[in-house]
Amino acid sequence: MDNSSRHKFQGLIALSHYIRQKGWIQLLVSGGLCLFFLLFLKTGIVVASAFALVPFILLSIYLFIYYIENCFYIILLSQFFLLIASSYADLPLGILSLLFTLVNVVLLAFHHLYKSYNWKNSFNAMFYIFLLWSVYCILEMTNPNHVQEAWNISIMHYAFYPLLCALLLPLAVNNMQKVHWLFIIWGIFILLAAFKGFYQKEFGFNSREMYLLYVLGKAKTHIIWSGTRYFSFFSDAANYGVHMAMGAITFAIASFYVKNIKLKCFYVLVALAAIYGMGISGTRAAMVVPLGGLGLLMILSGKAKSFIITLLAILSLFLFFKFTYIGNSNEYIRKMRSAFNPTEDASYILRVYNRDRMKELMASKPFGYGIGLGGKAERFNPRELMPYPPILGWLMSGQIRV
Repeated sequence: MDNSSRHKFQGLIALSHYIRQKGWIQLLVSGGLCLFFLLFLKTGIVVASAFALVPFILLSIYLFIYYIENCFYIILLSQFFLLIASSYADLPLGILSLLFTLVNVVLLAFHHLYKSYNWKNSFNAMFYIFLLWSVYCILEMTNPNHVQEAWNISIMHYAFYPLLCALLLPLAVNNMQKVHWLFIIWGIFILLAAFKGFYQKEFGFNSREMYLLYVLGKAKTHIIWSGTRYFSFFSDAANYGVHMAMGAITFAIASFYVKNIKLKCFYVLVALAAIYGMGISGTRAAMVVPLGGLGLLMILSGKAKSFIITLLAILSLFLFFKFTYIGNSNEYIRKMRSAFNPTEDASYILRVYNRDRMKELMASKPFGYGIGLGGKAERFNPRELMPYPPILGWLMSGQIRV
């Protein structure tokens, strides 16, 4: 064999060795591109684009399974994504949420077969509290007014999801870095929810939201004498306001303790956006959340300095809303201020009256009317219907000023 032939033979060996080691990636990409262009020429952009998405779908599935031990984040993201999507289209949120959650749990169970987890931290006080509550929910099946269909629908949110989160949260969020990731995911959603509320306020509601307001009757509690109550991606302004209130106090407190400047700025931004969202929701009950959060911080701080600062913050908020008229020209500040003068508010007076009527009901029905039978329960045909809904703001909707 001459030198020329020997060099060619060695070159072929080197090429085959390279292909076996790394070249398969280039060949795969090249083949994929050729197939993409052939599909584009013969079938059009839709089929070609669908084919182009296959590698990304496979990669997503791989990452999904590989990082399944962090499935709490995935479940959290899915809930936010479904909530956002539901504001633009009618989706069976309960079914989709359940399916997505069960897929995560099943994959986690299979993953546990070859990689063991430390479940010790999952069996904490929160888990046992939700476990006791779940037992109570199961015992509610013996309620004389029980309807199995209503129970099946409500039990997921009443017991299953809280118990599951109590198990998964310590597994996924077990150090400060993961806590920050949890806050980042939640913070991004709060920013989106605040922007959506801003968009509703400045540019109006979309067609689906208009349908909910004026066809399904949500306008009775959202387009009221004191102004419009905006609800962003949420089902109603009350849920929106309370969620944003929780975000406001959580991120405000976190911003004082985090040392990373970028995270601190992000947390402050989220807290301000959440305060804005809480304000435009017009939900006065949301005011309890920041005050409760500050009160809890005051108790848990364990330091005299933190205790004094938190106490001063609570007193400042109380004095501002109770004894001043600063910002009263703003309808949202004015509405929040009314929460500190409840005896002068017609809505509060009506709620006190209804609360007394609820006490009369509880005397004869200490275990209630059954899980899932509050509100519009007539579709389940129970033996007895509750004479008024548990969310008293819906009662006499033409008179209530929430």
